[in-house]
Amino acid sequence: GASVIIVEKDVTIEADVTVIKNYACSPIKSTEVIFASDIESGNNGVEKIGDYGFYKSEKLEKITFASNTNEIGNLAFNLCDKLKTVIAIGNNTIYASPEDDAVYLLSNGEKVTLVMRLPGSDKPSYTLPETVKNIRGGAFKNNKNLVEIDLKQGKGTNGGGALTTLSGSYTFSGCSKLKELYLPENITSMATGELCSGCSSLEKITIKTTGFTSFGWGSFINCKSLQEFDFPRTVTSTGGSTFSGCTSLKKVNFPNSSTLKSMGENDFYGCTALESITLPKSLEKMNGRDFEGCTKLNYVELGANVSTFGYQNFFNCPGLKTIKIRRATPPIIQPDSFDETVISRLEGERVEVLVPCSVKPIYEQAQYYKKFFTIDDFYEKPLFDLEVLSNDEELGTVEITQEQDCNHPTEITAFPKPGVVLQYWTDGTTQDAPENPKNLGYLSKSVTWTAFFYRQTYAIYDTAEDEDPFVLSYERNKAYYYNDDVEFTVTPFSGYKITRVIVKDLTKETNCMLTAKGENVYAFKMTIV
Repeated sequence: GASVIIVEKDVTIEADVTVIKNYACSPIKSTEVIFASDIESGNNGVEKIGDYGFYKSEKLEKITFASNTNEIGNLAFNLCDKLKTVIAIGNNTIYASPEDDAVYLLSNGEKVTLVMRLPGSDKPSYTLPETVKNIRGGAFKNNKNLVEIDLKQGKGTNGGGALTTLSGSYTFSGCSKLKELYLPENITSMATGELCSGCSSLEKITIKTTGFTSFGWGSFINCKSLQEFDFPRTVTSTGGSTFSGCTSLKKVNFPNSSTLKSMGENDFYGCTALESITLPKSLEKMNGRDFEGCTKLNYVELGANVSTFGYQNFFNCPGLKTIKIRRATPPIIQPDSFDETVISRLEGERVEVLVPCSVKPIYEQAQYYKKFFTIDDFYEKPLFDLEVLSNDEELGTVEITQEQDCNHPTEITAFPKPGVVLQYWTDGTTQDAPENPKNLGYLSKSVTWTAFFYRQTYAIYDTAEDEDPFVLSYERNKAYYYNDDVEFTVTPFSGYKITRVIVKDLTKETNCMLTAKGENVYAFKMTIV
């Protein structure tokens, strides 16, 4: 039968043992474990260590693998926090690296999988070898002395390294001195359950990879130094308690292209520094207690797809002042969605609920809303665009003189230059009269309106008659424009002399000074205005 020899502080697992089953040595109280091999008898010792094989062996400091050991299960040495030495002499599958206190699986002699970074290591930094493609779950778990991790594999911030997979939960859990983490974009698959749970010194995490769609339970739970987080675009759901206990978290940034649809329970539970949050428009469901205990939270913004407030969503949120909701129909409020810190407020201290102006009457009639909240409206600027153009900037300009809002439709105005007239408006399909300013009503699509201007022309007429004793000369039958000069010449008949010329327009009579052009011949100029 299989045999295990215990000598004081050491445990030797004899060569006839080939498998350590799941939890089989959990926990072992010795400081050292040796996997024996017996080449002569053909017993090469332990080939496989099952999941959690030595789980919680808190005194274990050293392991010597057998030459035949080729498989190490998930979290086989989880919570073996004093383990700092591993020996794998003559083993073609497992490589124990004293340079970085890590254990790797080999393929063709190259390190391809990081099994674990020894939790008992006192080295403050770790750099992932360039050949590693996979990091196992719990690989850095409880590395309490680890301050810095470099996963870029020499490729810089643009990615391109060999690493493609984080294959299990707890990858960085319990790295209590780790300050910053960068996950490069070459990672195409990533398990996120308790990814960084308990990383109490973690101030910044940058996630460039798009190779995952959910955060597992407690991904960043109790990351007490994390202040800001950029939410990945590809994440569609969270498993709950994602940021629970992140007491320094002040800001969460969701991209406009966010695909988040569902939040798990307790996602922001106890985030006591969080003051405001704008949840993405893609979000459809909040579960229970998501913001419970966010004592400084004063502003929450929801998209149009959230239909229900969850169980105790806003318990113990005494600072809550405003909830902005884009939904046309009021989201269902469960009796315990809010506690007394919200619903017991007096009239002038109630939480303000901002809703689209077009549906304000609906919210004002909703029983729970009108009883406990102050309802006000806001105007949601459309996602479509309005562009205004002039057919010729030298003739005139166009401006949007009234942006549409709850009380005003869109208005545009043309500003013709002097002597220029607005001829018509066009949106490319229709031609409208020269109404100015032009009321466009409430827009429902992107549109471009163009103002067409033309220069106003003036005709010159005179009242000289055939019997008048002079000849009046000027360029007749010509279209004159604003600010043009027109020169007139008056030549009297013999025996007559000019004493005065009167020029009339629609509004005034003008005496013009005469200029001699010859004997008893005079000229004057008129400027068209």
